[in-house]
Formats: sequence, structure tokens, C-alpha cells
Amino acid sequence: MPIVPTSAFPFCGPSNLSISPVIDAQRSINLYPEPGMKGSKTGMGLVGRPGLSAFMTLPASPARALWAGDNKLYAVGGGNFYQIGSGGTISTNFGAMAGSAGIGPAYIQANGTQLLVCDPSAGTIFNANNVGPAMNAEFSGVALEYLDGFYLAIATGASLAGGNPNQINSSAFGDGTNWAPSPGPLPNFVIRSGSADLTIQLATLNSLLYIFGQKTTEIWYDAGNATFPLARINGGTLNIGCMSAGSVVKFQNTILWLAADSNGYGKVYMMNGTTPQPVSTPAVEYLISLQAAANLPIAWAYGYEEAGHVFYVLNFPAEGYAGFAFYSLVYDVTSQLWHERSWNTESLWPCCFASVPGFNSDGPNFVGDGYSGKIMFQGVGYPSDLGTAINYVRTAPHISDSNQWVKYPRFELDCDIGSAQPYLSYSNDGGRNFSSWSYPMMQSPPQGNPGGAPELKRFYALQLGRSRDRVFRVSITDSANLIRIASAYVTANPGAS
Repeated sequence: MPIVPTSAFPFCGPSNLSISPVIDAQRSINLYPEPGMKGSKTGMGLVGRPGLSAFMTLPASPARALWAGDNKLYAVGGGNFYQIGSGGTISTNFGAMAGSAGIGPAYIQANGTQLLVCDPSAGTIFNANNVGPAMNAEFSGVALEYLDGFYLAIATGASLAGGNPNQINSSAFGDGTNWAPSPGPLPNFVIRSGSADLTIQLATLNSLLYIFGQKTTEIWYDAGNATFPLARINGGTLNIGCMSAGSVVKFQNTILWLAADSNGYGKVYMMNGTTPQPVSTPAVEYLISLQAAANLPIAWAYGYEEAGHVFYVLNFPAEGYAGFAFYSLVYDVTSQLWHERSWNTESLWPCCFASVPGFNSDGPNFVGDGYSGKIMFQGVGYPSDLGTAINYVRTAPHISDSNQWVKYPRFELDCDIGSAQPYLSYSNDGGRNFSSWSYPMMQSPPQGNPGGAPELKRFYALQLGRSRDRVFRVSITDSANLIRIASAYVTANPGAS
């Protein structure tokens, strides 16, 4: 009874669900690939995604932005802006933002002495340097960035019908409260004219300003002009735009976003220098295409680093901003592999992130819930989502011997999952349909180890029938154990009748 070699059955791997599962049915849900190094037991393992632990709840909800600076944590909750103390209380309520709808992403920028908040739902940029009851409105803008001493904004109306189409404004140098510098030459704005598509987002990286339109992107630099300080670089128009303003994330010396252009949409790009390169696979783009069309322009992303990996988390809402959401596609910049994430509770949507080392002993990484006002710790050391079990699923690659009969006497899972119980199901039709029942996998009896050390847990299932095309699926639902999977081994008898 030969064991299928790992090279022919790489159980651990990324999500790669093809347009038809008969081509490729692989999915890693709430498990991310952990590439092995030379000498590792297997070439690829799987690690359970970060869990969530309670920190505090904002007085107003939902959580729309988190920002960390000077070892302090700030948050936009609903239509208000807050500073949060390390013990999980509100240390400062800066007040309400007039006209705010209290939904969707918000943006926070600092210049060293001033802290500004852009609320696109209000179409206004507010100053947080004076404590409430209301925030001071400084400029009518829907996006906010900072470069070389200047705040930069998309004027309200740039991404709407009428108004000031494609107008980019600059504040006075070092002063985000002055958007009409005086004395001094005017105007302090430009009309983006390299392309005619509507402008929806800004991002600065390596002293350059990226102006995202719906179909194109322009790159500008600080030219030191006496009026508007920036100018477009030669050849600085890219024929790739942005589908969702909230999907643009700047971290790890690059920018990632959900892109669109004149020919279509649904591809994720990452900047390599000033050259955009696609990082989404055809399989990921197929998963994106399965989302409701109305949810794509309001996708919401964040980036973070943990345990040697750098992740771009692209969240899709189920019912828009005001409804719950439960699905994310996640790109690991480190391994260049994708996986999926979901939540078992309908009222949880981690959608904004901040890291504050030393702020609280329970962890440096915080996420805000776009459905409620919860601010939570996020980390791979948390085995649940606020006490709710996480559902881990790995759908493995096909096993097929030229569509000849193969009999499967044994399946074994090599893992470190504590007391969690894995279940096994399978498909005999190329991954299109899986058994309605799942085997609770048995555990090999302990044989004893020197010094009473715990025995390696080996979970297995026996007498799994035969198939011409077999796809195995392992699922674990647990709230108490950290889930780590090294590999799986299948015993197969080719040509069994």
C-alpha cells in the first residue's frame, strides 16, 4: 500500500480555486501557508489565522479608522474622533464631525504638530487639535495625504457628479488649517487633466504622490512650484485605476489596491518602484468576481506584519457599510501566496488596523470592527474571535491516476492542534460536491515518550473507498487551541477494483 509522495499530494498550500473545481479545488480558509526552509519537515505548512481578543468598545460605532503615533492610539468611531488610553478607556473625545454619516473608511494624517481627520461621508477634513464638542472643519475634501510639509486632498465633488472634478488641493506649508494660503500666490490647487476619469484616492510613497482615478493613476512629485507645489512626472500616467478607494493600502514600502481599467476590473496590483505589477492570480480574480458587484467599490483593506509575514487583507462587505461582512481575501507579501478568511459571527468585520508597540501588554496589533465599535487585539496567539470558534478548512489538491480507479485505505493528518478535533470529508467528482457527512478523525494511541513528554498526535481515517478523482477536505472548528498543520499523508492502491 504505497503512500502518495508529498510532491504528488502537496496537502498544505494556498487558495487556488479555479473557475471550475475540476481544474483546481484548493482552498485555505482561515489558514495561511507557512513555507518551510531547508531542513523543515515539509516544504509547506499551514498556520491558523490571527484570532481576536476584546480590548474596548467605542462610544460611537462602527470603528472606521485607527491611527497610532507617539505611542498613542486614535480612532474614528461613527461620526466622532477619539484618543484611546492604554487601559481601554477614552482619554480624549475630540468631538463630533459635522455632517458625518458615520459609515465607511476615514483617514487620519499628522504633520508633527497637527492631526487631521478626513471623513469622506461628510466630505470634510477636520482638525483634531481642539477638543470638542465639535471638530473644527478645515476643508471640503474626500481623501487626505501628506507630503513634504503639505497636506494634500481631493476636493469634495472630485469623485461625484459636478462640483470640482479631479481637483487636488494643497494646504499651506506646515499648516493643515490653511487651504487658501495668504499672503501668497494662488491657486493652491490643480485640476488633474492627464486623464479624464474621476479621481477617488491619494497615496504618498517615497516622496511621490499617487493620484488614483477609476481607470488611470498619475504619479506626481514635489517640484517646488510657487503655487501648487507638485507636478506630474514625465510618463507618469498609468493605465490602471482603482475600483475601491478603501482598498488602497500603503505599507512595507509599497502600495496595494483593487484595480480597474477601461477593459475590466477585479485585479489586485502592487507597486514595484513606480511600476504596478499584478499580484492576484486568476483563481483569486475568480473569487473576486463572485462578490456582488455593488460590494466591490466599497471593499475595505488594511495591511499588517506579524510572525515573519506581511499581509494585505481585502475585506468584502455582505450588505454594504451598514450591514455585516464575513469574507476576506488575503495576500501574503512574504510568501506571495493567497488565502481566505471568514468569521463565524455575522456581527464582526475587522477592517482597520494600527500597531502600537508597548502600548498594552496584551499585544501591539489592534483592529477595529467595521460593524460595531469594538477595538480588538489581533494576533496568532489568540485561538478564537472574542470567544467564538474559528472554522479552519483546507481543501486539498486533486489525487488522480489518469482517471483510473484508486482505493484509499488511510488518510493521516500531521498537525499540532492540541485537543481540537479534525474532521475529514471528500469529493469523488472533482471537487464539485463533497460528502454531506464528515469523519471525525481518530487519534493514534500514545506510545510514551522519554520523561513523560506529550506524544505526537497523529489523526487518521480508514477505509475511504475508491475514486477516479479524489479531493480531500479537512475542517476544524475550535475556540481553545492554536491550529498548526504540517502535512497530510494518503495511502493509495492504484488500479484497485
